[in-house]
Amino acid sequence: MRNRFAVRLGILVGCYATGALAAQRVLVVGAGECREPALTTSLKEFHDKARAQLKSQLFEPEEVLSIVRPRPRRSLKDLQRQVDSARTLLYGGQSERGLDVVRQAIADLELASPQVSPWPVLSVALLVQSQLYKNLDRTKEMNEAYRRVLRIDPTFKLDPDAYPPSTLQAFEAVRKEVSKTRKATLQVQSTPPGAAVFVDGRELGKTPSKLSLVPGFYRLTLRVGDRESFPRGVELKKEETVQVDMGFEGAVSLQPPVCVSAPDDDEALKLGAAISADQVIVVRNVAGAGNPPYIAAVLYDSSGRRERNGGAGGDYVGKLATFILTGKGDPRDFSTEPPKVAAVVAAPGAPLQDPPPPAPTVTKPPPGEEEPDETVSPPPLPTEAPPAVSQKAGPSTARIVSYVALAAGATTAVLGLVFYGMGAADRSKLESLTTSDGRLYPPGTENHFAALSRMPKVDANRTLAFTLLGAGVGVAVAGALGVWLLPGERAQLAVFPTSEGGALTLSGSF
Repeated sequence: MRNRFAVRLGILVGCYATGALAAQRVLVVGAGECREPALTTSLKEFHDKARAQLKSQLFEPEEVLSIVRPRPRRSLKDLQRQVDSARTLLYGGQSERGLDVVRQAIADLELASPQVSPWPVLSVALLVQSQLYKNLDRTKEMNEAYRRVLRIDPTFKLDPDAYPPSTLQAFEAVRKEVSKTRKATLQVQSTPPGAAVFVDGRELGKTPSKLSLVPGFYRLTLRVGDRESFPRGVELKKEETVQVDMGFEGAVSLQPPVCVSAPDDDEALKLGAAISADQVIVVRNVAGAGNPPYIAAVLYDSSGRRERNGGAGGDYVGKLATFILTGKGDPRDFSTEPPKVAAVVAAPGAPLQDPPPPAPTVTKPPPGEEEPDETVSPPPLPTEAPPAVSQKAGPSTARIVSYVALAAGATTAVLGLVFYGMGAADRSKLESLTTSDGRLYPPGTENHFAALSRMPKVDANRTLAFTLLGAGVGVAVAGALGVWLLPGERAQLAVFPTSEGGALTLSGSF
């Protein structure tokens, strides 16, 4: 299990390297502000057009991220429930089945992002696994599960009320063994420094970091803000040094579509090299803020040499993709420079004006007709535009949002109370299975195991109820404050005729 990640990554990379001999593999990657809707939408359209032409030669986003950022198949909450199911099977005497369930959970937890804090759930899963091994008289595997917990958290303690004395003694014996084991050194450096270092999902310092750990296999991930390095397996024997380029790895998106947050194309080309892509197409939105999207694309070969580039407005991304992939089309139709469009911003209280006319565009004649020599421009706007038509709307957007938040918060809080009431029977049953002061009966008794089996259900009910109640109250308070503090000025909707039909503006206090 320790080498599963390394083996999986090696098999994937090997498969792609072998497939490259048979067909050219192409990566389409966005670059720039990856959260920008215009870039995300255009990137998806470009990728869909490329898929229709390249089929299996195109790297799919999930395929790329499975290589550089393998992720679990289930959420952390689902994995917590899976660990609870394995514990229930443990108490029911179904150790073999419980072992299969908890192994699957551990394998996914090892792939979880540090962002979701997987270590608390992983440590519990390892302890459940140790008890299942104990029931099967597999002492060596039981001690290894203990060791995996203690090598990351040497101060970890078992609850004496939840485990029998024999388990406590075995756990303490492994603790002494771990403390006496000669440690190996793991040095972690990053560019730039200051990244949080996560080992097996638990933060152990910041780069540059020098860690003393028990020799073995570990999973290492670095994180700075919302940027995260590629997860990597480290086989630690005596001394290992890991250097991480956070400028590159942290720039690669955590979720599809594949995008790098970088001002130039270098990081996109590094990603192509990391997955052995033969060609890389970098897609950007080069229009300035407040302007319609203008998508530029560049095709690079495996050496980083430009083969073809072009740009087009957001409505012509499909045609741009065909030109970049095949070279078909008139290059004059795909200028890399966006049209100069001036953004008109009216001062508060000043009347809005019509936007300037769009820049001339090149039009293609129908097949069989002769191509005109001159550029066709749209007809000029009328010298005097009809007066704007305006109408009063309802309350301001801020006030409407506040009302919605207040109602939603109150509903959520009531729902939390309802769920809490539904768990009353389970809480009463749990109280009858414990002592008067709320403690468990001694291990081995019928009430002890019955209480343990009911505790997860009670805890889950309380967690859900209190979460709904707390969230509901918080949202309701925020909504009430919004109603009280935010202005109630009415918003104004204005309709302006333009050369292409009309334009809408919304003004007021928000």
